[in-house]
Parts: sequence; structure tokens; C-alpha cells
Amino acid sequence: MIKGYQYSYPFLTPECGIRVEDNWVKYLYKHIVNVDHPTMGFIGITFKVCPFPTFDIQVRFFLEFIKNPSRFFREEMVTDILKDVHLKAVPPHHVHLIGMPLHRTYFEDLANTVKIRKVRPVIHRLYEELSNNRNVDKRYRILNDEEFTEIK
Repeated sequence: MIKGYQYSYPFLTPECGIRVEDNWVKYLYKHIVNVDHPTMGFIGITFKVCPFPTFDIQVRFFLEFIKNPSRFFREEMVTDILKDVHLKAVPPHHVHLIGMPLHRTYFEDLANTVKIRKVRPVIHRLYEELSNNRNVDKRYRILNDEEFTEIK
């Protein structure tokens, strides 16, 4: 049984190359770029992520990517996708699951692939803190790129 979002794109024609199999949107490079039409991007399909930092880096990645999509070859993108799926060793319906601790690696990979500014380490630390303390009502203040503090 699949829980959560069910990916469906009834407004897309088969010619665009996107298909959903067992809730895996095939084939999206870095969970964003349609490998058949690389100026088509999908933002926010990854799950178990901290949404706004994820959307931010995905949008920045895609904007940089589409400046010169020809530098990426379809075969290389598909190989990267299949390698990622193999390394994660998850069923197809969990391909887009990022979660902890993969979010750091995923964000770093996006930034390094197209040479964009990385997500500040404090964002990762705060996400990890909040993930470990979901049922606690706390507020935090970001102090700098590395540190945050609880507001008492």
C-alpha cells in the first residue's frame, strides 16, 4: 500500500516522455529534469523533506540547468538516475523519498552539479533538530550560517 501523494499528470501527453510507474515519475534527473525534454522541470515531488529549502535549491538548480541544458546528455542523466535508484535500494514508490540523512547529500549534489550556492549548514542542522523533536513546541532563531538557538 502506497501512502502519501499519488503522482498523476493527466494534463501531460505521452509525447512529453513522462510516465508514472508504481508512483515513480520516470525519468527525472535529480528528481527535477525531464530527460526527454530537459527544459521541463518538476519542483517539489521529493518527499520527507524540509519543503521550503528543498523547493529553493531545486528551483535554483533548474534555473541554472536550463541556461545550458545541452551540457547534459540524456544517456548520462538516465545512468545517474538508475545509479541513484540502485544505491538507495528502495522500491519504486520510494524513489522520490529523500528524508534524513539523504537530504544533505541531495542538496550538495544539486549545488555541485550546476555550481550554485549551497544550502547553509544551519538549515540542515535545524531540520534535523526539528525532525528529532516533532512533538515539541519550540521556536528557534538562526544566528549565522552554522548556528541556531532555541527561543525561550
